[in-house]
Amino acid sequence: MVHPPLTVYPSSPLTLGQRWESTSGSLKLSSRVMGSEPLSLSAGNFNALLIRSDVSSGGGTSTQYSYFVPGLGVVRYQTAGGQVVDLLK
Repeated sequence: MVHPPLTVYPSSPLTLGQRWESTSGSLKLSSRVMGSEPLSLSAGNFNALLIRSDVSSGGGTSTQYSYFVPGLGVVRYQTAGGQVVDLLK
């Protein structure tokens, strides 16, 4: 059986408070734009949208955070375990 792909980010523009859900097989993604945060990374300074994503599969749920800059994409990602990955260049 072929499952549709998850919608990780809906079409632009993203707005504060915006919510979306997507399902593919037993995997469910529920996301919300939580706010805007200034970030200073080695790749530069950004005003990023903070997106919380709750991923459910097999009875468990994990929460991840993305820092999204319109026109550029994700500049910081925080895993459910708390590991942070930043855009370098």
